[in-house]
Amino acid sequence: MSYLDKHKQNNTSNLSSKTHVKNIPDAIEVTSAFNYLDPQLKKELNNIPDRIYFKIGEVANLLEVKSSVLRYWETEFPSFSPNKSGKNQRMYKKKDVEQLFLIKKLLYRDRFSIEGARGVLAQAKKEFKGFFQEKQIRMKMKNSLSLAQLLLIDIQNCKKLFV
Repeated sequence: MSYLDKHKQNNTSNLSSKTHVKNIPDAIEVTSAFNYLDPQLKKELNNIPDRIYFKIGEVANLLEVKSSVLRYWETEFPSFSPNKSGKNQRMYKKKDVEQLFLIKKLLYRDRFSIEGARGVLAQAKKEFKGFFQEKQIRMKMKNSLSLAQLLLIDIQNCKKLFV
């Protein structure tokens, strides 16, 4: 059983009957993989200010951790790598801050080890990658259907001209 499966199993009692694992992507608004499992995390993610970049001190204040913790997480989670400014200052995007809230949740509230949190993040990334590929295929199919319907209408109009 994967880390993600264990986490889902432990938290499914908090889910409403509408929020089913297969319906996750339709039910969420934020890019994080676990906001559907934890209302507190969803609230935290929705309270992130709408800005392009955040400095390390600002992110530390939002997360209520020390800057050194953020620098440590940067070394432990390879998928997380903030940009650096011309003055070599870490600049976090909103997506980075969301990921940090998820890391904090996994480590502090869910009591995962660093290794376990890495596994959960990797699994979540795979799940969402699959979802977005499926969504793209659905969109292409809808576009193809729309084009086919337009072609059918054009053919019917041409037929009327010649009959």
